[in-house]
Amino acid sequence: ISTDLSFDSWEDALHFGGKVLEEKKAVSSEYVESIINILKTHGSYMVINEHILLAHGRNEDSVFGTSMLLMTLEKYIEFPSGKMIILFSSRDNKEHLNALLKLTELLDEKDLYEKIIDLGTKEEVYEKILELL
Repeated sequence: ISTDLSFDSWEDALHFGGKVLEEKKAVSSEYVESIINILKTHGSYMVINEHILLAHGRNEDSVFGTSMLLMTLEKYIEFPSGKMIILFSSRDNKEHLNALLKLTELLDEKDLYEKIIDLGTKEEVYEKILELL
């Protein structure tokens, strides 16, 4: 979880997130580049609503573990995002589906965005997510 971040572009935001997941040994640098290329080629299908981008790609030997990074942004950035980016990696389809089901529940049924977007610290965001689970 990273909060109140500021970027000039969605590409910069994804590069930042990619570095975090790389440091955690979850993905290689090629993973984020593939996501950026997918978004540039296929448009905004990863945009959940006007506030949230769920950035993810295929595991083509660039994903080493299932991981999720939630980033809240200080200000809106243009296509394809708003104020929240979730960067997601999965090493296999089973983990992929389980994680997405939980995430969908948090986003849709529990209105995660509205409940965390104004929280100040990653600790507050984490506590709110645990409360909602």
